[in-house]
Amino acid sequence: MSNYTGADRAAFPKGLTERRPAWTWPAKDLNHGPKQAGINGKPITHRSCLANMVHTFAVWKKRAQERRQLAALDERMLRDIGLTRADAFQECRKPFWQP
Repeated sequence: MSNYTGADRAAFPKGLTERRPAWTWPAKDLNHGPKQAGINGKPITHRSCLANMVHTFAVWKKRAQERRQLAALDERMLRDIGLTRADAFQECRKPFWQP
């Protein structure tokens, strides 16, 4: 429905009944944020984003811990798992966020 009558309405081209801004914000679902498809087409929610962040931080922490443990192994232990000191050094030089 239009709030415009008379002269205001005459200013619109035929078929248009309201003034609309040239650009508007994307439509949102007020309960779940922006309507975007996440993994498997499920909507992205604050809870799923938080769960993903917690999981990522846990993976990073575990990766850093494993690399510290690898650096602490002696030559015999490295030989037992089939690595050389150079292989262990190369793995330990990686930042925690790199697999």
